[in-house]
Amino acid sequence: MISAQTPEGELRRCPVCGQPGQVDSPADSLCDHCGNVTRFENQASITITLASFPVFDQKNIEVFTRVRDIVNDVKPTELLLDFQNVKYLSSSAFGRLLSVLKELNKSSCQVVVCNLEPAIKGIFQITRADQLVKMQEAE
Repeated sequence: MISAQTPEGELRRCPVCGQPGQVDSPADSLCDHCGNVTRFENQASITITLASFPVFDQKNIEVFTRVRDIVNDVKPTELLLDFQNVKYLSSSAFGRLLSVLKELNKSSCQVVVCNLEPAIKGIFQITRADQLVKMQEAE
């Protein structure tokens, strides 16, 4: 069972929009604010579906920092980032994502990315970020 509160007693926040919400079961948690789905499967595996932002740019790159914070808080062995609705990833957003992936790579958490648009998948391959994550075709 995942607690709805952090160890400090604050409500857990949506990793996408940052709004506080109830995350108190190992089932899917739908954010009331942005529609993001976060799935906590027994605390060993977390799935974050980046459904609410088809474009990642300077305005919303903090999402990746929040994802890192959730991983550091919950300490899962696997994090699945589902890019199913993401059509564009700016260079600043990719830079932030890359920074977070490098940090997570030092932990015991394996990061899996899936449902990447061909252009975004190409960015992962050209920059060799695909060596930091496991790439999966579809979830």
